[in-house]
Amino acid sequence: MKKWTCILIILLVVTSFASIAFAGELDEANTAGTTEVSTNISESYTVTIPADITIPYGAESTNLGNVTLVESHLADGKIVAVSVSSLNNWFMKTTQNDMLAYVLKTDGAAYTGSEFEDTNDTDALTVDIAKEAWVSAAAGEYADTITFTIACREK
Repeated sequence: MKKWTCILIILLVVTSFASIAFAGELDEANTAGTTEVSTNISESYTVTIPADITIPYGAESTNLGNVTLVESHLADGKIVAVSVSSLNNWFMKTTQNDMLAYVLKTDGAAYTGSEFEDTNDTDALTVDIAKEAWVSAAAGEYADTITFTIACREK
């Protein structure tokens, strides 16, 4: 019985070495060899968006914050596209459905989204509300939700 146990243990030890990859051996007859090194970098990206903000009464232009590509590993020819939408079609509303129109802007023009190629690409955003809209607005608490959506795509 001990003999068979020893034989079984030896077979297990020998066969367990079969799955181990050994380094190549070079000698006087075989003087060159190769080793391949490789890696895989998955496509990834992170975009920051502005935090919630309360706009002071009467402010015609309020800094909202930045949309920024803070980290990216993109394939050649790819960009990160940012699209933007408003729950209330660019109106802040009260619970009584009073509306206050606003425009999301970057560099003085309406912001419709971004196309980022490089890490740290950024767009500074403002919320602009016309003086006339403030004057004609009813008292109340107004709100809207802005949704930013990101996707990687070809340039």
